[in-house]
Amino acid sequence: MILRTKQRELTSISIIHAYKGLCDVERAFRSMKSVLELRPFYYHLEPRVRAHAFICFPAYLIEKYVEQALKTAEVGMSAERAFESLKNMEVAVMKVGREHYGCITEPTFWQQRTLKALGIKPPPRILVEQG
Repeated sequence: MILRTKQRELTSISIIHAYKGLCDVERAFRSMKSVLELRPFYYHLEPRVRAHAFICFPAYLIEKYVEQALKTAEVGMSAERAFESLKNMEVAVMKVGREHYGCITEPTFWQQRTLKALGIKPPPRILVEQG
């Protein structure tokens, strides 16, 4: 494989590190798109490309933050797996008279570990909204 750049001040090692970093970014974008269930987009207009990058970059930062928090807490799972786990939390909504009740599923072991690693207090099991 040959890597080319117009940046003459970069060393060979820094070019390799930059390329590996780019691969990490692209992998994170693919990962977040699959977790968010986004289909691939093929943009040709510059404003759309910029908007797409603007959306993907925070997704990348979130994934890296979650990955680091899980690693620090020694949870032993990837950010992608954590997102998949949290995606399975569900709420059942019931209406009784004028009140709406939401019953949230009991967090699984991995959901609890993920929330704790991220410093997020688990939601209450029962939510009441008066209408």
